[in-house]
Amino acid sequence: MGDPLSGLCPGERHGHASTLQVRGLVELRGPVPRSLTP
Repeated sequence: MGDPLSGLCPGERHGHASTLQVRGLVELRGPVPRSLTP
């Protein structure tokens, strides 16, 4: 727990991956389906 970078790196990577996946799905499907909207 001494290295803050060691904790931030995986978190940032995970966030980036999820964001890229979501953006990819949006690009492929186009508009967000009504079923996904609250």
